[in-house]
Amino acid sequence: MTTVIAIANQKGGVGKTTTAVTLAHGLALRGKRVLLLDFDPQGQAARALHLSPSSAVYSLLTMDTGASETAYIQGKIISTERENFWLLPGNKQTADAQAMINSQGKPISWVRKTLDRFCTPQYHYLVLDTAPSLGGIQERVLWACDMVFGPPAQAGASTSHDDFLTALRAVYAGSIPASALTQPVARRFKTSVTSVKPRTPILDG
Repeated sequence: MTTVIAIANQKGGVGKTTTAVTLAHGLALRGKRVLLLDFDPQGQAARALHLSPSSAVYSLLTMDTGASETAYIQGKIISTERENFWLLPGNKQTADAQAMINSQGKPISWVRKTLDRFCTPQYHYLVLDTAPSLGGIQERVLWACDMVFGPPAQAGASTSHDDFLTALRAVYAGSIPASALTQPVARRFKTSVTSVKPRTPILDG
């Protein structure tokens, strides 16, 4: 079974990409096969891994889910040169996908549908890095995941983080338990992706 984890907070500069990359690599070090997907138009996940951003996530969001489209998107996945760890990069074109999705009236389940092609024995985890906002893509990404990690702006809960949790619950509308909203105890992120120090989470709920 593949578990989908989103790293999200509507506030920028809280370490979402660092958390996403470090979590993904930490799981890979533990023998889990992990695909990191960069839904942030800044494309920082690729840069953090010394790789080039690309429009792969744009293609994921705007193409159909048929066999030929899936084969094309699979071809966009790149190796991080770390065992068990792959990346589907994003770039500024990801932002353009939002207008297209909205104009086509894609349901809130659309991102989950596009991710189902990766929910196979090939991957234990999908880790989703997200943009610092709430909008058409972000809401669909949050709806798609099984667990959300929300890095706070500072140690402990902050007003902005509380606002994010409120918005998050509105997105789910009760479709998952509050215990799935996971907040790290403190904002102490490692900048290196060569190792990861496990943190004890606290559960909001």
